[in-house]
Amino acid sequence: MKTLTLKTTAFNKRITGDETVEFNYKNHVETCIQNPPEKGFNDLEEMRKRTKILDKLEKANGSLKLEDAEADTLQACAKEMVWKILDPAIVTFLDDVNGMK
Repeated sequence: MKTLTLKTTAFNKRITGDETVEFNYKNHVETCIQNPPEKGFNDLEEMRKRTKILDKLEKANGSLKLEDAEADTLQACAKEMVWKILDPAIVTFLDDVNGMK
């Protein structure tokens, strides 16, 4: 069993100007899981794995608890994610996902 604390931080102001824009881990986990593999969602087993994680995420309150195989799936999805900006909040999020214990 591995746990990810579902934090909310903020993007760096050099990216957003003076506006505070939150970086919500729960939203970004969902984005990573929903992001289709390169060939799309053509593998039913992969779809089941990801749906199970989304179900747990929906019920999560403060932390996401995943079986080791589910954590591996999340880590693989996060690794495949293409980010359109560079920000320390994203780096910290990826470190936290990859460092789940």
